[in-house]
Amino acid sequence: MRRWSLGSIGTPFPAAQYSFVAPARLAGGREAVLKVGFVHSTSDDIAREIAALTCYDGNGAVALIEHHAPDGALLLARARPGTPLADERDEERATHVAARSMKTLWRAAPTTDLLIPVSLWGQQRLSLERDALPSALDAALAPRAHGLLRDLLNAPNKPVLLHGDVHHWNLLRVGDEAYGAIDPKGCYGDPLYEVIAWLRNWPAGLDHFPNPSDAMQKRVEWLSHELGYPVEQIAAWGFAGLVLDAWHDSLRNPSDPYPTHVMRCAALLAPLAT
Repeated sequence: MRRWSLGSIGTPFPAAQYSFVAPARLAGGREAVLKVGFVHSTSDDIAREIAALTCYDGNGAVALIEHHAPDGALLLARARPGTPLADERDEERATHVAARSMKTLWRAAPTTDLLIPVSLWGQQRLSLERDALPSALDAALAPRAHGLLRDLLNAPNKPVLLHGDVHHWNLLRVGDEAYGAIDPKGCYGDPLYEVIAWLRNWPAGLDHFPNPSDAMQKRVEWLSHELGYPVEQIAAWGFAGLVLDAWHDSLRNPSDPYPTHVMRCAALLAPLAT
């Protein structure tokens, strides 16, 4: 509090899982949010978030007021009303909002060694072929996902700064219509890496939809319309990324049921991906 002359710190937000995040008020009365990484958060994670937020400068993301990387601490502008995009029940509108946010956040990556290249994530995922696929996952999808990801990573592209985790809870309403992103991961690479997180997140659950396959196809088509990329290319990034993310996460935590959901999302994308 002394470092930034905070007048008060409120009750932590209950949704925060990996950091202490609480409303705060500056001595002059301005509303803010204090975020401090937990012990297991690395200084590199915080440094990457700071680098990304500095580059965004409040355009498409919440503004960074102050930071102190050695303590893992950030002071952010508070989004008002701050409701997450997960509260938007119109699936088409939510997807268009997310896609517009992606485009706003894409920009030339700053020249710093702090940011992580998507190619590094890709190399880690491609190395999974040395590990046995957990029996709970669909082994038939893995070889195709490997091949697609190799092709996607080798395809020419113009790398951009990426948020790295655009989903319904990382986009908060600011004012009447706009949304600001929180929790950027600080990575760069092919713009379509950004769609992977969006295609695995379904706040109401896939079974909320009478035809989940149709719901997935529509979501990809809406992304295609807004982002200006072919349906097949968006689906390919989503399919390959989700299969290999599910594989990776299942190996890391075999008791976690979430990778099964992620693999189900991938299976719905398979007919669209080329």
